[in-house]
Amino acid sequence: MFPWTEVQGLEYPEKGYWAQLLLPYDEHVPVMAVGARDGERAVEAMTAFRDLQGRYAPHE
Repeated sequence: MFPWTEVQGLEYPEKGYWAQLLLPYDEHVPVMAVGARDGERAVEAMTAFRDLQGRYAPHE
């Protein structure tokens, strides 16, 4: 588990199969629950993540 103060985003790497959680110092963690082949479900998961990040992450 990572605190919102550490989470910088969620993205799909080029040619990646899974989304990755972006952390400080160029670290990332694969999020295997959000797969590129999941189509609309992956889009919904990314949208839900961005909503949560907007609500809970500290604003600069």
